[in-house]
Amino acid sequence: MKDDSPITDKTDAQQGSTDISGHCRDHGGALLARQPIFNDKQVLLGYELLCRSADKTLSNAQATADVIVNAFSEAQMQDVVGEKLCFINFSSDLLHVLLPLPSKRVVIEILEFTQVDDQLISTIKLLKERGYLIALDDFHIDSESIKLLPYADIIKLDVLALGEQATVEHFKKLRDLEGVKLLAEKVEDHQTYNYCLDLGFDYFQGYFFAKPDLINGKRIKENKQVLLHLMGMLNNPDVMVDEVEQALTLDPVLSFKVLRLVNSAGMGLSNNVESIKHAITIIGLERLRSWVMLLALANLSSKPEALSLKALEYAKMCERLVERIHGEEHARNGFCLGLFALLDAFLDVPMETIIPNLSLSHSLSQALLGRQGEYGVLLAMAEALEEGRWDELDEGYLAEHELCFDQLMHIKLEAQYWAEQTLELINQL
Repeated sequence: MKDDSPITDKTDAQQGSTDISGHCRDHGGALLARQPIFNDKQVLLGYELLCRSADKTLSNAQATADVIVNAFSEAQMQDVVGEKLCFINFSSDLLHVLLPLPSKRVVIEILEFTQVDDQLISTIKLLKERGYLIALDDFHIDSESIKLLPYADIIKLDVLALGEQATVEHFKKLRDLEGVKLLAEKVEDHQTYNYCLDLGFDYFQGYFFAKPDLINGKRIKENKQVLLHLMGMLNNPDVMVDEVEQALTLDPVLSFKVLRLVNSAGMGLSNNVESIKHAITIIGLERLRSWVMLLALANLSSKPEALSLKALEYAKMCERLVERIHGEEHARNGFCLGLFALLDAFLDVPMETIIPNLSLSHSLSQALLGRQGEYGVLLAMAEALEEGRWDELDEGYLAEHELCFDQLMHIKLEAQYWAEQTLELINQL
């Protein structure tokens, strides 16, 4: 068991007089910001916590203190990062007054301009003994910085600032360090991500995935990649109730919305549901699965409401079409097919990047990627109905499955009404 107590092995003179209380309580609405960090499979690893104080005169130590107080006092760590790691920047003058932060959860980032001396190395050694992971931020190879390499767990390379040639040079010199992970930060676009992935980086951070997410008070927006992972889990027919419960309870905002939705008058339950597990027991995993995916979609981004409405219409149309042609037992596949059809527009990333995270069957994946296969035909049909492209409907296919134009229009109007009612309900949560 690692000791999470604060470092107190220094004398008062060594500790300095950095004040971490009082300056960070009233600097505008945002407590702090967080930016997600992912591994090479786009699984969420953790968040870097960032200062968002309106006071631009804060020193680096004060900015770090602002983040720590707001993340672990004003808010709750569980609400800010869930069960993931949190990366926090530290300058040398604050390292030795480190608060009692949980060593298994906190990654200490050593800022790039930190002076490397015997005292810094001694402090880092002590932090390592206490179980903390050490990250070297914006790392540049020089005669001083290489002294920190024996103590590094993660090395962050600013690929935007370095440029392609310097990034390659740094990567080649650092990739064989035993026990060290390389993190590409400032990954701003799809091309840069693919380049860094091919090069062999372990972790990734940047605007390509998400901009820093402001945390105002205790209100935390759901992270797009976390929700994407949750939807993939829910789409797995073999997922266990306990897994769903655990995933939902890691996001208190989404859990709250699920319970409010389940307890709404529209669900028709006689008794209030008080926990996620209770909700699953009462209404069943299948029904809860659909509602969670709807809530996740509604919170994926600040895209226009019309996009959410169209996705809901596609979900219901595809559900009814699949049910009509393949039977009721396959209706959920149709619902997922339609709901996910616009995920690339919600996430601003290619569908090819999204699909591996969703744990979909081959037939659903092919339908979403290229409108191929039986499900692809039905999705294309729903899109034609939605956009009024009647001449693109395959009359031979319709005749083969005993479908007429009037039936299709009924399905479209039913889906439109359901989508409008559902979105109104979601917006009230």
